[in-house]
Amino acid sequence: FSPGLVDGDYAKSKATATELVFDAAERWLNASIVFPSGIIGPGDLQGGSFTSMAKSFLAGKLPLAVRGGYDFVDVRDVANGLLACSESGEPGKGYILSGHYVTIRKILQLVGKTGLAGRATRWTDWRIGSMQSTERLPLGLARLAAPYYERRSLRERKPLFFTPYSVSVLASNGQFSHAAASERFAYQPRPVEETLRDMTAWLLEQRRKDEV
Repeated sequence: FSPGLVDGDYAKSKATATELVFDAAERWLNASIVFPSGIIGPGDLQGGSFTSMAKSFLAGKLPLAVRGGYDFVDVRDVANGLLACSESGEPGKGYILSGHYVTIRKILQLVGKTGLAGRATRWTDWRIGSMQSTERLPLGLARLAAPYYERRSLRERKPLFFTPYSVSVLASNGQFSHAAASERFAYQPRPVEETLRDMTAWLLEQRRKDEV
């Protein structure tokens, strides 16, 4: 948890906070910590990077995707894990709340499948048929292209989901174990297929409401 061993301000802030909590727990603080992996799922009203990517993909406006993958966990499972840890977690301990490792290619396939199934009953103007045109960049090429797309997205005020940080995450080790959380407070993540199906259905419903 040393800030000097991780890259980026976000990761450093997390490491610093974790150190402070664990140090306090050794002395007097009754606290434990959870470490979620990549959080996804329905209900993301603020439109985080993953939700923005899925939304752009469904609209046929995602020109680039990155080869690679990561461990993604349903936001509802993280919420349940937080509650369970607050009740049953051992003070001074940390628990990984992970889900399942899945590639970006597989994610887009599952999102596209749900999008196609919902098209006839929800709306027809999203260009779901053009989703197959999304180019999948190798990680090496993605590292070179990401700074340019990040600057352009900031300049044009577009959603930020293709950034140097996101590429580095997809190239990192994404194999995590939630065994400690499962043993301590029966944490069990749902299948990623269910998460992506519910998230896509929620996006479709949000778009329908926006058009009414």
